[in-house]
Amino acid sequence: MTAHWIKVEKDTATKPEVMRLAALLDIDEFTVVGHLIAFWSWVDSNLSPECPRTQGTIRGLDRIAGRTGFCEAMIAVGWLSHANGMFEIPKMGRHMGKSAKLRAEDTEKKAKKRSRQKLSPVCPPAQGTESGQTPDSLGTREEKRREEGKERENGPQGQPYIPERMNTPECLKAFEDWCDYLDAAGLDSINPRYNGPQAEAVWKQAHRFGPDKWPLCVQFSIANAYKSIVEPSEPIAKTRAKASKPKPDQDPEFLRTLEAYRRWPEASEEHRQARAGHLGDTLLRIAKRIGGDRFVAVTEYTLPRLAAEFSRVKDEVGNEPF
Repeated sequence: MTAHWIKVEKDTATKPEVMRLAALLDIDEFTVVGHLIAFWSWVDSNLSPECPRTQGTIRGLDRIAGRTGFCEAMIAVGWLSHANGMFEIPKMGRHMGKSAKLRAEDTEKKAKKRSRQKLSPVCPPAQGTESGQTPDSLGTREEKRREEGKERENGPQGQPYIPERMNTPECLKAFEDWCDYLDAAGLDSINPRYNGPQAEAVWKQAHRFGPDKWPLCVQFSIANAYKSIVEPSEPIAKTRAKASKPKPDQDPEFLRTLEAYRRWPEASEEHRQARAGHLGDTLLRIAKRIGGDRFVAVTEYTLPRLAAEFSRVKDEVGNEPF
């Protein structure tokens, strides 16, 4: 790696995944962040974005993180995957890759350079700029305006500002449904759950649609596998009926089954009982007919095919006599 450090965002402790880790491990979010730093530090030293997989055991990774049950909790929230004795860090290159560190270092160097220029005599204005304004000072002034705008729009602890009339259970659930859909589709680069500016843009769009219309627009966009939330071109009443049946990879029962095998991927009796309690008889029957190992080893490329097969087997099981 290019540097002996890892990237930790200032709102890490308030991320939904960290909150869920805290609930699963029965500890507070700040303790979770400490275990994450220990775990990610080991990952940074031993893995790479080009080779994000390693052999190991759940007990061994728990010792690295310093917490029993930490590995299974990471699998449950989607920050770690496990199949056939191999562990993998999903999307490792986004925050721990060489290019990510180079960008962070470059940002720090530019900030230090601007700080030095403020203390030095004013340079002659460059061609194409107004008197007394260097390109860097113009950039600094523009950045300051953007930062001030973000401070006005952001809520507490860096969270995106949610318009008051949109802060309803229905709208909040629609936002989470949209984020879950983008996660399942592998569209994390535009997922507002991980992107502050994107979250602000989504809530501004929601405010334009209004609290009654926006959840239906979200349902319509998910049902049609869109990459952005769009307003239906036909009456909302018809859209509600068309959006009532989700796409195969957005079926709540499919996602529930997928979550069960991510949380309890092993063939041990303890994991089998946990999956059975989480799924119930019908979903467990469907999963066994498809093959539980396929849910454990699923990737973003095999997910659509697995979801389609789940939908087909689900219909078959539903039509079978008891």
